[in-house]
Amino acid sequence: MPSRKDIESASMLPEASAISAPSPPALMPLVSGNMEADSTCGLQGVRPQLPAAVQVPPTSPVECCAFLKGTYEEALHPGMAPRMTRNVLELNCTATAAEEVESLVAAPPPATPADMDPCAVLRQAVMEQHPGLGAPWIVKEEQVLACDVVTEAGGGAGGGPARTVYQMEVALEGGHVMAVAGKGFKVVLTEADDAGLASGELVVPASFEAALQEPLALAAVARRFRRVHGEEALGRCFPEVFGWDLLQPAPGTYEFEWLDGGNAFAYLKEVMTTTARSADDMYVTVLDAACEMVRLVDAANMAGLSFGDLKAQNMLVDAQGTLKLNDVEGVSLAGLGDLSAAHTAAHAAAAAAAASCIDDARGARTAAKTAAAPVWEAQALQRAPLEPYMVTDIYAPPEFWVSWARQALEQGEAVGSAYQWDVYKLREEAVEQPCWPGAVMLLDRLQRECPTRDDALRLLQGMGGGCGCSYMCGASHTYLLGASISHLLVVVAAELSQRQGEESEQRLAFVSELHGVMARLMTGEPASRPSLRVLRRWLAELRADWCSFC
Repeated sequence: MPSRKDIESASMLPEASAISAPSPPALMPLVSGNMEADSTCGLQGVRPQLPAAVQVPPTSPVECCAFLKGTYEEALHPGMAPRMTRNVLELNCTATAAEEVESLVAAPPPATPADMDPCAVLRQAVMEQHPGLGAPWIVKEEQVLACDVVTEAGGGAGGGPARTVYQMEVALEGGHVMAVAGKGFKVVLTEADDAGLASGELVVPASFEAALQEPLALAAVARRFRRVHGEEALGRCFPEVFGWDLLQPAPGTYEFEWLDGGNAFAYLKEVMTTTARSADDMYVTVLDAACEMVRLVDAANMAGLSFGDLKAQNMLVDAQGTLKLNDVEGVSLAGLGDLSAAHTAAHAAAAAAAASCIDDARGARTAAKTAAAPVWEAQALQRAPLEPYMVTDIYAPPEFWVSWARQALEQGEAVGSAYQWDVYKLREEAVEQPCWPGAVMLLDRLQRECPTRDDALRLLQGMGGGCGCSYMCGASHTYLLGASISHLLVVVAAELSQRQGEESEQRLAFVSELHGVMARLMTGEPASRPSLRVLRRWLAELRADWCSFC
């Protein structure tokens, strides 16, 4: 089993380290072999108290690591790996004084000339230049009981830091043990940058900023979500996080790492295919999970968050069985002004409906939600400030492919190729395995509605409110959810179809009906997609059909 040194360690953001909100036991815990967000072993399962930050003496080579607890699992299917098209920190939000993040863990003292190791200097520079990350949580080597590499990716010709995902068991104070997953980003600095750190220069090298992109995004998302929904809701919808640190596995090479947990895709696949669970239990559990996903999407929309890489693989199932959002690097935050206006309008509509309702309190609440829903449905069509830059191609909706199609058509015009030939070649690329259904939808629309290249370019230019580029919005979540769950159900159906017996046939029929619902979410235009209200109704109808006798 590799040691922590061998795999280059891990990290956790302190942004939500104090979150311990109770979660309803809507789902069963993760199956054996998958990590759980709050998977702890202690007296009566009590959540362990984290130790204060402890400095690790420099070793040879010097280690620098970081720790986050959430959910991340690298996709095994080649088309499921996320594609990053942007490698800069553009979180499009400026924290106000009210949004400033407090440091939740005592910071280590600044490096002094007597102990001027590069990791200590870089750690201090990160703390000073990015205070939103808070102070590091440093785990001693002897605290790591077990550590296994899960996947390794990145760091090739495509650019970006190399990424390692691994699982760890960490011993905490009081005899507790916590199972966590780590995600590390490795960057090789220039000789000049490395020399600057060795001399004590408290500056984060520009090339190292890429390793900080995702943790900074998570910190920004947590601030926004807390501001809109409150601390308790943040704990229900996002994983608990603890801190970060750095490693130096080799001279000139530095890593920023964090820790994560389980995977809703793998969890639901196990739920639907295991013979240890009754069919009735399977129906209830899967529909509960689907409703949980809708809840998360609704909460994200109301917080003005647009997830470019929303999928079941990026949702966590914690030890209580609650789904949580994670892997937020592709998120764009709506402007606070627009979001505040939507909340004001929704509140006014809800208050008016509740005041005029003559039913009981429950009826008034229902009337209020119904009245406010159109406000959020309209808000879900508003273009996010950022283009999608972290996506999974096989799940990406048509609006994510606008820039790709437009650039290809403009390049074809520049070299004098025929318009129909360009569209044909693009479609051939899109249907190659793994297929890009969203790109195919966009190209099919061009073929239907645009007889000439100029017509196609005008149509593409008008998309996204006239931006003429790829865009995302709240309604993109609907497509992404439908695409990733449809993929899951196809995988499950292939396995169930190989089995014999009446119960297997019933399970397969349920999976087929649920797939039909999810496929209806994948429409070509955001405005044509079913609202979350409609999706909830469809899921309720499935529950009435399949769970009435459970």
